Amino acid sequence: MLSEFHRHRGKPDGFQYQCKECRNKFFRNYRKENSIALKPKYEKWRESSKPARVLREQRNPRCKIRAKTNSIVSKAVRIGELTKPDSCSECGKMVAGHGLQGHHKDYSMPLEIIWLCVACHCQVHSGALVLG
Repeated sequence: MLSEFHRHRGKPDGFQYQCKECRNKFFRNYRKENSIALKPKYEKWRESSKPARVLREQRNPRCKIRAKTNSIVSKAVRIGELTKPDSCSECGKMVAGHGLQGHHKDYSMPLEIIWLCVACHCQVHSGALVLG
C-alpha cells in the first residue's frame, strides 16, 4: 500500500523507495552509529533555532503555554488517557485521521478539549461560530 511509504516530491511517483519502517530503521541505526559526528550539527541547529523560539515567546507569552498544552494533549492521546472521537463535536461530520483538531477554551486546563473539524475550528477562531 502507498500509505506505507513516505511522500517525496522529487521522486517520479511521489513516494520514497523504502517503506516507512525500513527507512526509520535505517535512520535510527545511522544516528546511533554516527552520534559523535552528528552532535555538532544538532547543537548548531539547536542554537540557530533558539533565537526565533525565544523571540516568538517574548512577542506572545501564550505561545509557550499553547505549546506545552499541545504537548500534554498529544501525549495523553498517544498513551490512551484521552481518545479522539470519529466526528466533530459541533457539526457531527465524520472525520478520519488527523482531520479533527482539539480546541481549548482555557489553556490552563489542557485535557478539557472540544474536538472540532478544521472548518468548525476556523469558524470558532474567526468568531463566526460561538461554542456553547
